[in-house]
Parts: sequence; C-alpha cells; structure tokens
Amino acid sequence: MYSNHACPRCGNQISMERVLSNVVVCTCGWSGDKSHFEPPKRNFHMKKVAMALSVAAMAYMGFQAKEWGKHAPERAYYNTISALKMTSAKDEARMAYVCKELAKHDCAAESYTKALAKSPKSYNLAGALAVELTKVGEFDRAILTFQNFLSHEDGNDIHKLHYARALSEKEYIDDATEWYYKSLQANAKNFDAAQELIQHLVKNELYVEALSVIGHYNTLFPKTRKSWQKLTAEVKAQYSSYSDKYDIKEIKIAGINKYLHAPVKFSSSSETQLFMVDPDSEFLTVDLNQLQELGVSYKSLGQKEVMATNGRYLKGTEIVLSELQVGPFSLSNVKAIACENCAFMLGKQVMKRLNFKAQTNKGVKYITLKQ
Repeated sequence: MYSNHACPRCGNQISMERVLSNVVVCTCGWSGDKSHFEPPKRNFHMKKVAMALSVAAMAYMGFQAKEWGKHAPERAYYNTISALKMTSAKDEARMAYVCKELAKHDCAAESYTKALAKSPKSYNLAGALAVELTKVGEFDRAILTFQNFLSHEDGNDIHKLHYARALSEKEYIDDATEWYYKSLQANAKNFDAAQELIQHLVKNELYVEALSVIGHYNTLFPKTRKSWQKLTAEVKAQYSSYSDKYDIKEIKIAGINKYLHAPVKFSSSSETQLFMVDPDSEFLTVDLNQLQELGVSYKSLGQKEVMATNGRYLKGTEIVLSELQVGPFSLSNVKAIACENCAFMLGKQVMKRLNFKAQTNKGVKYITLKQ
C-alpha cells in the first residue's frame, strides 16, 4: 500500500503499484499528485514574522533615540547615506559636530577625519579634528594635525590649549609650556587652562615657574587665592622638598605680563611667600603687619620716604633682615621698606645680588636668577 493512504473518492487503499513517478492513480479512476498524501509543510505565519520584525525595529529605534536623542533621525539619515558612500564633507562635518555635542569624541574624530579627507584645504576642519584627537588620546596624530592647522590659521585659545596638552603628554616640555602661555594670552580668564599649566610645570619639576604662575593669578584675579589654596599649598610643599634635596644653581620665573613672582622665605619662617618681581623698583618692600604676624625679626633704621615706580611717594620703616631666601639662594643683611599694606616685592637691589637676567620670548617675560 502507498503509506496506507486511501483514495479520496472511493476510500479504497492505494497500492504502491498505482504510484507512477509523482502521479497516483486509483482503480476507481481517480488520479492525483503524490504530494497529496504527504504531510503538509509547516507554514510560518507571516503576521508573526512581521510582528517580530516590528518589535526589532522599534527596539533599534529606541536604542538610537537613547543614544542620539533629538539627533536620532539625523543619525539614521547619515548612516544610510554613509552606507551608500554618498556623504559630502559638509555631511561629515555636521555629524562630527553632533558627535562632539554629545561628547562622543571618537565618533567626532572619525567624522572630522572623513570631512577633512573630502576637503583637505578646509583648515578649520583640521583644527576641530586636532582638538578631538587630543580628547581621545591620539596625541601624536593630534600634534601633526595641529601643525598643519597652525601653519595656516592662528587658532583660538582652545586650539592652543589642546595643542599644549598634546605636547605635554608627549613630553615636549618647552614647546608645551610655550603654547600654554599662548592659550592664556588669548584668554587669561580660563582658570582651568592656568591650572593645567601649573600642573604641567609641576609634573616636570619646574616648581619656581609654577609658583610664579600662581602668584600672577593671585595678583591679577584675587579670587584664585581662595579657590587655589589647596593647589598652592601642594606646589609650595613640593617646591620646598625639591629645593632641600637638590643643589639648584639657577631658577627661572615667568609671567604672561608684568606680574612675575618668586618664592621667598624669611629666616624665622618655613612658609613660602610669593614676592612680586619688579626690577624697575629700587627697593624690597614688605607688609609690616604680615612681617609681625610671621614673627620675623628685623632691625629698624627709622622712617623713610621713597618714590615708587608709579611716581607716588611711599612712607615706611627702613629695616634690615638678617637673612632672606629667594628661591634656593640665601641673602644676608637685606635692606627693605616695611609699611602697612605694602606688597611683598623684590626690587633692583635684591635682583642685582642675584645676577638677574630678563628676557621676553614670544610675549612671555622670563627672569633668571643665580648666585
């Protein structure tokens, strides 16, 4: 029998002899296809398939919405034209901007790279790419990209800051310092950049210069005295430890403008004070009240009136300090003018004893001191 199947017309069993190839013929005259007697194939319900696809699509759209927020439709469009290799430099630059806004810096760097490849003379793209490369830690490539950008454009303080950061990470110490200063010259109120410069100098054991930057900001922006109190104490402590450990022959102090500062200690105090450096002033001046608070001993030579560099007359007490330490250098029998609310300032008399040499390099003032 053919699988024990019966004829659908007469009900008789059909023998295998009645199966010819794929055709089945019954004795009653009925004929049909062999597949008529095979079990029905399972049919997938198209509605279920469509529903599953819809759920998957909704899940993907939900993921995209979470990842890209209001930019999800734009990202979807970009992915489509990118897959078709139809993006322009403008499309890539736009997507890079979106990625940057969402702090997706790897994505931003990738899109800016594609945009620059499509428009190599759009140097603003090179500048934006270099910043993003710095943020993702590709410092070597960032440096090369910045060099290309800055050979054609001046750049802003953000470009200069990130270039300095990349140089610092690759231990181009002097170049990094120069670009940190350039960034601050472009925007002196970027206190985060100023702190980064200080940290860069400390990392490279340039403590005196770091303290000079702190002194500059404490003078120009008094609010940094409080906000940087912890940072200042840490740098002073590291400076003291370093100067005690090594025999330093020369120090360099620097300033973005006229406000240069040097670390100074009184003989009876272990605390480091930041003195403004003014080679145009004849005298060393100190705050009489702070001198007394610190318990510094001195010899009084009586009242004296001198002319300050601003043309005004300054009245105070002429004193002699038995010892004063400027940086690592000790000076004995140092004359000074002490008055109430006077600034701590090193004048020409002290500078001459320390063989000072002043220079200006690319807008930054430097003074070297040695004994």
